Amino acid sequence: MNKYLITLVVLALAIGTTATTYAGRGSEATVESTVFDDLSEEHPMFDAISYLKDEGILQGYDDGQIKADNTINRAEFATILARTLSEYTAGENCFDDVKDEWFAGPVCYLKSIGVISGYSDGLYHPEFNINFAEAAKIITLTLGTEVEALGADDPWYKPFVISLEGENAIPVSIDYLDKLLSRADMSEIIFRLDSEDQDEVSKSYESLISEFPLIGSCGELVEKMDLANYSNRWRGEKGGGGMTFTPASIDTADSAEEEDAGDDFSSTNVQVTGVDEADIIKNDNKYIYIINGYSVRIVDAYPAEEMEEVANLEYESVYFTDDSGVEGSRQFAPQELYVYGDTLIVIGSTTTSGVYDRIATTTVKIYDVSTHSAPNLERNLDIDGYELETRRVGNHLYLITQENAPDYWDTNIPIEELEAESLLPRYSDSTLAGDKEGALTSCEDITFDPHYRSATYLIVSSINLDDTEEDLKATVSMGTGTTIYSSTENLYVASPKYDYESIDTFNVWQPVYTGQSTSIYSFALNNGDVAFTGAGEVPGRILNQFSMDEYDDQFRIATTTGSVSDEANPAYSHIYILDANDLKERVGQLENLAKGENLYSARFVGDIAYLVTFLKVDPFFVIDLEDPKNPEVLGELKIPGYSDYLQPFGENYMIGFGKDTETPTEEELEDRGIDFAWYQGLRLGLFDVTDQTDPEQIFTEIIGDRSTDTELLYNHKALLFDKNLGLIAFPVSLYEIPEEYKEGEDTGSTYGEFVLQGAYVYTLDVEEGFELLGVVTNTEDGNEYDYSKDYIQRAIRIGDYIYTISTGRVKASNLDNLQETVSTVEVE
Repeated sequence: MNKYLITLVVLALAIGTTATTYAGRGSEATVESTVFDDLSEEHPMFDAISYLKDEGILQGYDDGQIKADNTINRAEFATILARTLSEYTAGENCFDDVKDEWFAGPVCYLKSIGVISGYSDGLYHPEFNINFAEAAKIITLTLGTEVEALGADDPWYKPFVISLEGENAIPVSIDYLDKLLSRADMSEIIFRLDSEDQDEVSKSYESLISEFPLIGSCGELVEKMDLANYSNRWRGEKGGGGMTFTPASIDTADSAEEEDAGDDFSSTNVQVTGVDEADIIKNDNKYIYIINGYSVRIVDAYPAEEMEEVANLEYESVYFTDDSGVEGSRQFAPQELYVYGDTLIVIGSTTTSGVYDRIATTTVKIYDVSTHSAPNLERNLDIDGYELETRRVGNHLYLITQENAPDYWDTNIPIEELEAESLLPRYSDSTLAGDKEGALTSCEDITFDPHYRSATYLIVSSINLDDTEEDLKATVSMGTGTTIYSSTENLYVASPKYDYESIDTFNVWQPVYTGQSTSIYSFALNNGDVAFTGAGEVPGRILNQFSMDEYDDQFRIATTTGSVSDEANPAYSHIYILDANDLKERVGQLENLAKGENLYSARFVGDIAYLVTFLKVDPFFVIDLEDPKNPEVLGELKIPGYSDYLQPFGENYMIGFGKDTETPTEEELEDRGIDFAWYQGLRLGLFDVTDQTDPEQIFTEIIGDRSTDTELLYNHKALLFDKNLGLIAFPVSLYEIPEEYKEGEDTGSTYGEFVLQGAYVYTLDVEEGFELLGVVTNTEDGNEYDYSKDYIQRAIRIGDYIYTISTGRVKASNLDNLQETVSTVEVE
């Protein structure tokens, strides 16, 4: 017998000193209950645990605790169950691993009445945990509840689960049949069976066998929120008032005859053709749209010689007094843009001060800009939650938001006393035809992942950009996300998988990130209709959206496990291929690449995957996915430095943007006690993958010294990329080590000094490599660099002009002579 089981002995002691009066659910009786040291009155199953304690069925540990949310083993389960029987008598030793133990009597009694049996090895295994399906059979047989006959095709557990369902005895904490039972779960089931006329929400058999079930009722939603969020009970009232649009400094001059550049202009660098991504700056063939603080500027940019600002959409604070007389203010902050024909979409967040908001609010403003000097606000939508990501496919905008709900602030109102509808995510929609508001969904239409406990809504909404009168459509799930990938037909949301541990003085279950698995949720996109289609899980953590891809009904994902600094659990990179129609179905995998190295970039192109890992050198992997069941490494190239971002350049070439590196001295390695490399300046590389078994880096360009940086390394939208012209441009903060410090001295760890911030503009071809056309800065001639005005965020092209957009101005330069400024517009 394992001696550690002795610590599980249940003591018949009066543990605890606080008396609590509670009303038994479904009963008018009032019972005095002594609580356990680690049991909060806010625990959703406090009533059940207290009741079983008072009845002498449930007793605590010798340290005064109950550990309500920890799993229950077969020894404890049998003991609690036997004590519910008034005719219970102690049995004798009946299994070799039960003899002379504290639980021998209950176990052997239940065996004697035929409700439990041992395993094939003849042992009872009291240390094993018990799942709900197993418990349902033993409980119903022990307590004699009515059980229907087993059908010919029924699984063995069906009649027992249905029996408990008929008694209203399956708590909402039970989400799937093989869920390991906790002490609290067990207490709740017994309590419900022992109480008369109780009306608590019970799960159904059908919901437990459903792979992705719906919330059964508003009552179930309340209880699920209670379970997931009972440690944070503070509720605030949503402030009144509304967000209004305040145009300011609008130029209303006529613009009847407009010259544009036709189709000859750059657009936002995106991951998937046909799937537009939002950015802080957008342009078409004539206009540039710029987010600048709490405003959006519209610049008539073509022809460049006549460039001017034509509109300034300023968002000022709106002051209000709510229904209770509390004064507050509301501020909209624009964060990203889309341009769709003559429609400008501004997306941002709205914050409120002076009163408490129950949730964060994401705001979408849709303007008609057919007259660019006088934008007309046609629609304003406020959606509960903060924005995770957005995508535009055709005429539909897909908005992915997340709401931590309910979010309590200032009162101690238990969740069960709230109206269930108040827990639903809401929206308001103001159009030229009128206003709408309400819940985004009903309780019964919310899906959830049974294996994930969350008090968070993941909301995918769609907005028809061609019809401002069409209602917002939304799909709501209980879940969370961090990174998305979208094709034209499907949306995938990835989230780090959390495990749950029982921690702190009240034994509250809290999410603890293990870092070793990722959940994926999929949604079908069909001309504005959004449907939750499934969920899956893979080992490891992802890097960014380029770690995911969809191809030929398969979903591919690159992950990393372990750590470069942990010899016992070293880093490895992996690729997993899942069935896009069933993310739980793994088609194939390639595991354990590049031991001890982190994944720095990934890119999927057709049936080839490119990965870059790094510790001291850059292994550039070419991986064949043509046979998804058996992916394999075709080629590998080890070179100094690494690439943070990979950009396809035609069929057989890939551009890498990253950092150069330098090997440290022996003394530096000894001083640090780890193997590493010094990061240096920016490094551009052109990889030739014509021979996929033997990739080559055929051209390299180094920019600056240590400290030189670019937003492109972590945001692909900072790249102007035009394959047809062989044109690339991106912002760079240039740092250089003065020549006098480079001579005769190792400079691997030496930081450079700031030189300039500007846009580097190159042409690139596979014969000549990188050619620097010039560096454009937005400083005024003769003036020193001013970060508040001159920091270039994007470079775009319209016709023959390069436009560099900084925090304070837009500069137009001729592509044939970048050193010549054509015109400048201030946008401070």
